[in-house]
Amino acid sequence: MATDPAHPPHDASSTSRRPFYGLGFWNWLIYRSTWLAILPLLRGPIRLKGFGHDKIPQSGPLLLLPDHHTMLDPFMAGWLPVRPSRFMTSEQPLKQPILGRWLRALGSFPKKKFVKDRASMLELQGYYDEGHLITIFPAGARSWDGRPAKLGTGIGRLVKRLGATVVLSRLVTAYYFWPRWATYPRFVPVHIEYEGPLTWPDSATEEEITAVIQQGLASVQRIPEGYVTFGLRMAHGLPAFLWACPSCFSTDALRVHRRNGNRVVCVDCHAQWAVEVDTTLRAQRDHPSWTVAEAWDRLADHFGRRPVADRERFAAEGVVLSAGAGQLLRARKEGRGFEAVALGRLVLTAEGLSVGDNDPWVIRFEDIVAVSVELGNKVQVRTADALYRMVPGDGSVLKWGHFVHEWRCAVQDLPRSPLG
Repeated sequence: MATDPAHPPHDASSTSRRPFYGLGFWNWLIYRSTWLAILPLLRGPIRLKGFGHDKIPQSGPLLLLPDHHTMLDPFMAGWLPVRPSRFMTSEQPLKQPILGRWLRALGSFPKKKFVKDRASMLELQGYYDEGHLITIFPAGARSWDGRPAKLGTGIGRLVKRLGATVVLSRLVTAYYFWPRWATYPRFVPVHIEYEGPLTWPDSATEEEITAVIQQGLASVQRIPEGYVTFGLRMAHGLPAFLWACPSCFSTDALRVHRRNGNRVVCVDCHAQWAVEVDTTLRAQRDHPSWTVAEAWDRLADHFGRRPVADRERFAAEGVVLSAGAGQLLRARKEGRGFEAVALGRLVLTAEGLSVGDNDPWVIRFEDIVAVSVELGNKVQVRTADALYRMVPGDGSVLKWGHFVHEWRCAVQDLPRSPLG
């Protein structure tokens, strides 16, 4: 358990006693203007309600650690504390010409996903020493199915190194408000529970700190009683995430119903499910009903740790997955954006990914450092010396991401984990 503060607050650098909470004037103006501009949205259709945020200190350095379900989480979790926050953000959104400038003006600073980023850690250290509130999502990525991610000890190591004061933030309805896989949000109120401030004695280990944070964020998503909830086009986006039918396991077989945007249908076995606000897939015929999380577990269990699209073809040709056309992009080392390095057939084998027809570009599983999903469900593969983006010509991009991620984990003998 966390104990009484073992580290005195940074009184001399208290941001609340400096003009604009220690921000430059224009940064403060943009932050506060955005804060006021989203007030009608948060108090109106989003119906944001906080619990415990009145206990958040308005001065001194602080880490705000929320769980992560939607793209709006930084704004919703960071809006209630009132005092401006610095946000650790995935580097990809910050590279967007307009979005990136706006996010930086709001106080965001970049962090490379799933790899060590010394520059980001030094920037974080500087902001903390100056007495800022810093928001970090310890899971590192949004949850796909509402279940809490297992945290690594990196967050415990950071808290211990900083001697940080921590506030936890549980967005207990955010997944139902806007699931990561969904194209459109639902009319579901967003409730956020804050816990803290928490501190630990010097004797606390990284593992003990991480365990407290893990337990504090491991909330069950729920829809509060007494509220009107509904959704339109709730099935849109689901076929990209459930890239195989959870009943017959045919890949790329789910479709949004032509006349009902709240329903999905399998074009092979003709099973149909109505997607409900709580992400239950309610069967329309003689098929079982599942939640989206349960349906995903069926896919993961069926295809296994080394998934194969066609086992007969794999036995005969060694092909795990293929697409007739596609391209592989590589992040430019100078400037923004990606450039094409290979065009043509995408083939996944037990050795790795190859792209191209005559002289294919090959990425071996043992060379992959991380596989991640960025805005717009763009799947990226990071090696020690480059960042790549896969663009298959057909089939779900998330299916390709899952296959590459699972094979990489199996080949490198890593614990099984969801695609980030």
